Amino acid sequence: MINKRKRRVRRGTGLYDYLDSLGILEKGTEEQIKDAKKTWRRLYMLGYKQGQRKSHGEFTVLFSKKGEYQEIKAASMEHNMTVTRFIKQSALAYAKKIFLAPDREQAAHLERLLMQSCNEIRSLARNKVMQEKFFPLQKRIEALESSLSDHFNNPPPLEDAILKAIEKNPSRREYLLNLIKNAG
Repeated sequence: MINKRKRRVRRGTGLYDYLDSLGILEKGTEEQIKDAKKTWRRLYMLGYKQGQRKSHGEFTVLFSKKGEYQEIKAASMEHNMTVTRFIKQSALAYAKKIFLAPDREQAAHLERLLMQSCNEIRSLARNKVMQEKFFPLQKRIEALESSLSDHFNNPPPLEDAILKAIEKNPSRREYLLNLIKNAG
């Protein structure tokens, strides 16, 4: 025989007050209590969501199942995020005109590796002669760490990157113009 434990409803909770106001706790059957709990839960969630909408902005976005959704899902997986988090992060990045790094964990991992390398160099360079030999290497690694951090967290806007590329190689201007014409 299967032993079903009855869950007791704690006094002073919204659920208890709701069931008590209906008079189901004293006179109701187990089925009536179960239905009343479902109704209370539905009402509670409705009120909760209404409160959330008042204090937080909420948007509903629909994507076509085949094309758009699959693109968003693939991009979110590439960034190691849930679809919802990716949509939020990419929308905010676009609004702030900042770059959404493909994988922040990977960037953080690279930074940690560089920091560990610097620490190892410091531990190797115990005496004065060794410190002088390792000092330039340590400085290069620290500069690389800083550069990677800037690159992943605050890259230049696309417009700046395009202008810099054209400045370096003016022939790219025609190529980019053709690319834009053909993309539209």
